[in-house]
Amino acid sequence: MRIGILLMSILLLIIPVSVYADNYSYSPFRTGQSPGGILPSDDQIREDMQTLSETSDKLRVYSDSNLQPILKYANLYDLKLSVETNDVAKVLSLDAAYPGTIESIIIDSSSLTPEQQIAKIRETKALTDIPVTALNNPKVWLENPELVLAVDFVFVDVFTDEVSPANSAKEIQRINEILIKKYPYKHMAFETDWSTVGSSKALQTEFITEINRLDLDMFYFEYTDEDWKNSNAKICNLCNTIVSFNKTVTFYQMSANNVYQSA
Repeated sequence: MRIGILLMSILLLIIPVSVYADNYSYSPFRTGQSPGGILPSDDQIREDMQTLSETSDKLRVYSDSNLQPILKYANLYDLKLSVETNDVAKVLSLDAAYPGTIESIIIDSSSLTPEQQIAKIRETKALTDIPVTALNNPKVWLENPELVLAVDFVFVDVFTDEVSPANSAKEIQRINEILIKKYPYKHMAFETDWSTVGSSKALQTEFITEINRLDLDMFYFEYTDEDWKNSNAKICNLCNTIVSFNKTVTFYQMSANNVYQSA
């Protein structure tokens, strides 16, 4: 018995243990469902939250995608949420009903300049103690130190579009090192994916394995392909999946056009 405990202790010292789970960007829409159309049922969202809770600690979600039932069932299954929104009042009102479930608020930066993001972040932080950030590509973060100072942590949008999963992981690691060198006082979180276009289950599995070795605070985009995002020319292939802890997950390529450089 003592020998077994000793061997286990030695293994724990030798084998690096990740402090991060497999966390995902989540939107609840299934086949035939879409915003403004048929919406997911509460039972479907509960099923998703139960499944995700077996492999994940937290999710990135959107305030316009059935946020109330997502919060309800995330709270039930002890999942934390990072909520992207352009309606902070709505998010804060729901936070009051499910305290402690929203881990951070992500300002919707898609149509905002860095200066506008700073103003919105400061406005939001005046209303809540929940950490506030925005999602931007590395170039935006590197070129706007004032924006970095405004957020509680840096949330980096990284789509490397590399042929090799190993090369993609190396590129993400390089980006992390550049950002940490410039902003050593800020926590870094990332969102990335592996394109399902012309890909395979084997490549997606390799991608997840390589990224997990980096041990970064990472969200994978996304938990499942959504065909309402795929109405034109089959942007993604719904059949290509990766398996993580025996759970099936798919990734959808939104953009690979982020340009960045070392400062």
